[in-house]
Amino acid sequence: MRNFLIIAPALLILPFLRLWSWFTGSILFEYNIVDRRIRWSKIYSAVLAKIKNQTQQVVHVNSNGNEIKLEFFIPSAVCKMRADTFSSKEPEILKWIDQSGGGVFWDIGANIGLYSIYYAKNYKQPVIAFEPSVFNTSELVRNLNINCVADAVQVVPNPLTSKTAMETFRLSSYEEGGAENAFGVTFGDDGTDHKTELTYDLLGFSAFELIKNGYLKQYPNLVKIDVDGIEHLILEGMEDILKSEACESVFIEVNDHFLDQSLTVAKILTRCGFRRTEKTHSNIMSKSNTDNEIWFKSEIL
Repeated sequence: MRNFLIIAPALLILPFLRLWSWFTGSILFEYNIVDRRIRWSKIYSAVLAKIKNQTQQVVHVNSNGNEIKLEFFIPSAVCKMRADTFSSKEPEILKWIDQSGGGVFWDIGANIGLYSIYYAKNYKQPVIAFEPSVFNTSELVRNLNINCVADAVQVVPNPLTSKTAMETFRLSSYEEGGAENAFGVTFGDDGTDHKTELTYDLLGFSAFELIKNGYLKQYPNLVKIDVDGIEHLILEGMEDILKSEACESVFIEVNDHFLDQSLTVAKILTRCGFRRTEKTHSNIMSKSNTDNEIWFKSEIL
């Protein structure tokens, strides 16, 4: 709350600072428009830097009763929300990490790095964070460094899908921490038309292509997939990985109203030897049509 009270007035005061810059420039006889613009640019940059560099500490008590301290940059309202609700928005994923972690973790749809950082702080094992949004990747990297886990987490700024190809990446927002993006398709998380704000072309990969060509060296033990729509296409591109002995559990977001997605997810994971053990969402997400599903290899149960 303290950080928000700093950011909001800063945004409101910018127009007044511009007027003040013009007024002081007039007093100092700075009639040259270039000098006035330089003065205003310095003021604006200083205020913007203050906003962009605000951070918020999060203290989470894990399943073992231990406090885990994290810190996140909050340059936007969405990032602030993600910090505020770290423990309550999707507690099932934190519990899954607490109870199942210990091997290589793939965080597909890492956003600003909440769960990659949490995993890296709990386990001394490699983390691969997949996040293609240019607005989120910058915050992901800053958050990795402020939490001192940059050496433990490798960042892949390319999307995963069913095949390796150059496709259009559709973003729903310009805001840092935003979600509901779409790669290579025109639908969103519910299978209906994607609400697109901006686009750019991007090279996407199938996960197995990255392993087969040696770009990623280790198979994952745990896989988390939350990309708001193409979860089933990502699974199609990593069946050989899912069938490997190394891969033990998958945490995946599924929308039952999007039948092509939900049925394909169940079919692929079942074919690869997994069984669903949990399907849930938090109270905060009670109005959402999506659920978080947890799948384990049958022989592990």
